[in-house]
Amino acid sequence: MYESFHPIGPGGLTNEGKRRVYHLGEVLRNRYRDFLGSSRDDHRESLFAISSDVARTKMSLQLILVGLYPPSADSKWHEQLEWQPIPTYYNEFSKDTFFNSDRCQMFIDELTRVRSLPDVQKKLGKFDTYLEELRKTVGKKSKLNLNDILLLHNNLDIEKRMNLTMLPWMNDVLADERLIEMRRLYYEINSYTDLLKRLLSGFMLRKINEDMFEASTNANFTRKVTLYGGHDKNIIALLQSLKIYDGHFPDFTSALIFELWFHDKGYYVKIFYYLGIPEEMKEFTIPGCANPCSLDEYLKLTKAAEVRDNELNCKIYSTTYFSETD
Repeated sequence: MYESFHPIGPGGLTNEGKRRVYHLGEVLRNRYRDFLGSSRDDHRESLFAISSDVARTKMSLQLILVGLYPPSADSKWHEQLEWQPIPTYYNEFSKDTFFNSDRCQMFIDELTRVRSLPDVQKKLGKFDTYLEELRKTVGKKSKLNLNDILLLHNNLDIEKRMNLTMLPWMNDVLADERLIEMRRLYYEINSYTDLLKRLLSGFMLRKINEDMFEASTNANFTRKVTLYGGHDKNIIALLQSLKIYDGHFPDFTSALIFELWFHDKGYYVKIFYYLGIPEEMKEFTIPGCANPCSLDEYLKLTKAAEVRDNELNCKIYSTTYFSETD
């Protein structure tokens, strides 16, 4: 539809997006300059960076690293490039429960069960008339579902931000509060039970917690930074599991930051949220814990939200619903 997007493609990074992600790397460099040390080349043992198997997140992770680890004079290999190659990793989508566990069979089965519950049906039923009106407006032959609502709101919002030509109905639909309510309902239902919450964010939360525990107990643990290049759904799922989600939709380059501190012979956890737009850093207080929260207390509070051993083999069932715009 928009030829000017060539050769970026659907869901690709625009130049503005690239600059924004690069700036996130600079923000992290400035924030952790003292912690990372003066040597900007010492990343082999102190850094691990992994993204989902989507071109946009892979590129974003690389751009963050450009801003986070600019080469020093000793490692600069090209006069006109302030860049050094740093390895990043990803798992194939068909094997990636870390970022895409909402595609695994266990999650799909539980979500199907949840959507049939009387109280959930009642929540959905409140929007039947609206969905039929919206179906006619957008010209879709089949009935709209929550996945359609998510994509519709996301796409229209992005098109408006990019100052693309919007048809009159697009502006009307985007301004309708019911569309936002339904998108919030999408995230609510996807995390309706403890099992859904664990499957959505428990893989990542378990790894984050294991790494912090390892750093606090193993003197040979050298890693200082772990970067996860994921999606807004991953941020929302983590916030839900931590019981600090307020119903907002994460903006471009949003980042959830877990910090492990050592102070007065003890380890503590702080959680920050970089909003992306605007460029602000927000600190969270973990419910039920002091701020900062002791590592021991934090691990106790979040243990129930971690994926369990018998859930680790939740296999990716289908890529049917997957797109580069997720």
